Amino acid sequence: EALDFNEIYDGDYGNIAQNKVIFEGKDLTVFATGKMVSIAYEAVTLLKEKGLNVGLVNVRSVKPLDEKQILKCVENGSNYK
Repeated sequence: EALDFNEIYDGDYGNIAQNKVIFEGKDLTVFATGKMVSIAYEAVTLLKEKGLNVGLVNVRSVKPLDEKQILKCVENGSNYK
């Protein structure tokens, strides 16, 4: 079962136009939106238990899309800023 919304966000809802980095990772980054964030959280947690360094980014909005931050994650691996 997926985690509770508040457990993932810890009360930090932030700016809807900016992605929320939940985990930073070097091997792989998972991008998810909406309800899929909690499901991706579960998957990332399992992968981390298997020794992979996996990041998770909540894409809060697809319009506007925070393309700059997404491209930085893809291009630089662990550089999420």
